[in-house]
Amino acid sequence: MPQRAEQQGQGAPGTITLDFSFIASPAFKGKLPILVIILVLFAFSGIMLSRANLSIADAFDVPRYEFNVVKLYSVSFLLFIVLFAVTVALATVYGYGLSMGAAVMLLAALAFVSLVMSLILPGMMWPLLILAASAATASAAGSTKPKLTFFSAWNASGKAMTVLLILLFVYSAAVANANKDLYVDTLLSGAAEFTPQLQQQVTAVCGEAILGALDQNLNAQAIGEKLKASVPRDTVKANLLLLCPQLANLNSAQQDTLIDLSYGQVTGMATSMVGGLKQGIQDMLKPNETVTGDQEINVTASQQQVADLRAKVFEVPQAQMLYNFLPLIVGLMVASTAYVTKFVVQPISSIVCFVLAKL
Repeated sequence: MPQRAEQQGQGAPGTITLDFSFIASPAFKGKLPILVIILVLFAFSGIMLSRANLSIADAFDVPRYEFNVVKLYSVSFLLFIVLFAVTVALATVYGYGLSMGAAVMLLAALAFVSLVMSLILPGMMWPLLILAASAATASAAGSTKPKLTFFSAWNASGKAMTVLLILLFVYSAAVANANKDLYVDTLLSGAAEFTPQLQQQVTAVCGEAILGALDQNLNAQAIGEKLKASVPRDTVKANLLLLCPQLANLNSAQQDTLIDLSYGQVTGMATSMVGGLKQGIQDMLKPNETVTGDQEINVTASQQQVADLRAKVFEVPQAQMLYNFLPLIVGLMVASTAYVTKFVVQPISSIVCFVLAKL
């Protein structure tokens, strides 16, 4: 279109000439192999991130916390961090020695890869575009460096991570704002399901502790010793004589036998009571493995329980305030979690970039 305008007469009245030509400098042509490697590594890092299966909803799924936290140090997520760190390093090397415009062209290439990958990995378009913007920032920062050293690479990767955290905060806050009610319902539903489990676990722990204390402190021998220590033989003898004065006619050996029998009788009664208590606790701790129709009714009723719990929670003004600021809280939470990866990405990226610069 611009060429046709020029043929009709350059400088003619009402004619606008646009030049879309791009001159590929020798430096740019020399960086094309690096560009290809960046695109391949970026695609693989996106695959690893998708396999890590991280989601904002994981933070609100209370019953599965122990499984969701494992995702943060899974093999897939660790491989993603390493691949992305190398991608940032190569992006810095790619931008070094190029003009700002040529360096920023990496963003267009990575954005195209992100769109293609989103067809293979549904729901990954925006995360991949955020990673693309971060890598392109490293490339743009590399183009401004007069010399590629470890410290200049550290600075470039630091800027890339800053852009990553800012965009990730905005993206997470936007997603949370669009799904506030879903996240709150998931949190309350999980809490409602988790509460009986927690009560059962606490009951089991307390029950085992009580049984241990009973076995150790209230066995037959311990009860007998404590009974003799608290009620002296003279007191028992005096009470026996008071109840049955004819016992005074017995000799000392016979009286001692009666006293021992009294101790044994009381000890046996106390031991029997403790045994009944232990049996009651053990019966209470036995899991009920029988599936009945009542359990299905409780599952259906839990929806009403969640609704009631939500109504009670939102009666508290602070809860309503937290609900209003939920997008901000989620954004800060996700950005803070991602910030930890900076301590891995930045050193790896700087070292790889420095080594490549020496080659």
